[in-house]
Amino acid sequence: MSRLLDKKRQKKSETLPDWLQGASTTMIVLYRAFKEIEGELEVKIQEASSELSVTQRELVRSDIASRAGVSESNFRKGRKVPERLMEEIEQANARLRTIYKNKMLKRFSGKHKSKAELEDEIKRLSSTVKKLENEKYQEFFRQIIDSQLLENQKNLAQRNEALKLRVHELENIVSNLRTKNSDLLRMINN
Repeated sequence: MSRLLDKKRQKKSETLPDWLQGASTTMIVLYRAFKEIEGELEVKIQEASSELSVTQRELVRSDIASRAGVSESNFRKGRKVPERLMEEIEQANARLRTIYKNKMLKRFSGKHKSKAELEDEIKRLSSTVKKLENEKYQEFFRQIIDSQLLENQKNLAQRNEALKLRVHELENIVSNLRTKNSDLLRMINN
């Protein structure tokens, strides 16, 4: 029984916003449910160790109505839900989104590293950079050498072709000279 009295005293001691003064008990119950869920979501976001779905991190009207023990239809247009309550819910959702976004940014940014860890990482990254630079230099020089070899091969092929033509010419000359030589020998022998 003392718990019931404590709850009644707590409800009386809660201060309601001015715009809720004179509102129906349904609106007051909806407002209190909204504030309870808002506080719970904020704690849930702060304690989250993994990503939360939208409904796990934002106020949902059906959840508010369910917590208040009233029908969700109280949020439909044309009902007596003050626009101010709807604005409060939207502002609270915007604030919860910001808290969640900041929480996720902190989560994914990782822990701050110590000076020794940073120095080790700098050394590791420096050696990786040097290794990559060396590989690039090797590739560059390999391409230069390959292009030089290709150029040399072209020159050698052209020179070989010229020499083949010269050999062919000289073979023709030798053949002609042999023919003349044999003709001259015949003339001498006759």
